[in-house]
Amino acid sequence: VQARSQLVTTRDFIAGRRGGVGVAARTRITEAERLLALAEAESDPVAALDLARSSATHSRDADALARYDLLRA
Repeated sequence: VQARSQLVTTRDFIAGRRGGVGVAARTRITEAERLLALAEAESDPVAALDLARSSATHSRDADALARYDLLRA
């Protein structure tokens, strides 16, 4: 739930500022989405948790990169 919430918040932030956000932030959020999809499909709960945590980390990184891009603009 936490990973999904982080991802949705960051995706919405990036989508609302499309012109000012660079490729690094977009790449990270795309990877976060991919990892979350893998986590949701994973049958092993330990592996699923690990993937969900990685997704949340990528989402936070994407958020930080997007905010940095907007500060530089």
